[in-house]
Amino acid sequence: MMFKEKFASQDDYIEKIFKGYDESDFFGFLAKITVLTYFDDGGETARIDDELQSLKEKGHEYVFALLDEDNPIEANSRKLVEYSFLLSLLFHNERTTYNGLSFW
Repeated sequence: MMFKEKFASQDDYIEKIFKGYDESDFFGFLAKITVLTYFDDGGETARIDDELQSLKEKGHEYVFALLDEDNPIEANSRKLVEYSFLLSLLFHNERTTYNGLSFW
């Protein structure tokens, strides 16, 4: 558990979580430390999937998508990362300094 060795000594919450770790309930432990997030992609994921599938059906073997930075997938995922930085800053308020830990 490299995560534990790296962060438990730096963060009281992480240390507390790992003290209660029970190897027989791995999925319960994983659920405690996992955050699922969803954001509106403006239908872009479905549109891209359809377009890529269409290209594959036409015989294009290797296809991929490049997104502009103003694409809803890019823009909203960037907002989510920035929000996680803000949450991290607000959560790590027990000391007078902050060393940039985040959820990313």
